[in-house]
Amino acid sequence: MVVEMKIKSLIALLFTVLSLNASNAMATDFTTGEVSRIYVSGDVVNFRLAGNVCKGGNSYWQFSLTSNPETKKSWYTMLLAAANTKSDVTVGHQGCNTNVSQTVSYIYQDY
Repeated sequence: MVVEMKIKSLIALLFTVLSLNASNAMATDFTTGEVSRIYVSGDVVNFRLAGNVCKGGNSYWQFSLTSNPETKKSWYTMLLAAANTKSDVTVGHQGCNTNVSQTVSYIYQDY
């Protein structure tokens, strides 16, 4: 039973690492800042970072909870914790378009 749980945990960790590595290949730009707004619409998490000139008005950074749901739920949890503690997060993305919301490639937080 314990061995089976360890194997499942290792498989889940490997899947997460591989998923993040695949996402990293898509990101060309990075933006870091405090989370200033979060809202969920359907299965999409939309958010902004304070002082970020790339997103404002009606545009947001975003990701869907249905694609790779365990990782994306972790991202959402990280955003909520960062907003609550006024900590910075870094977003990997492609380019900066101030007029439209953009899907992020990954999110991470330094401690």
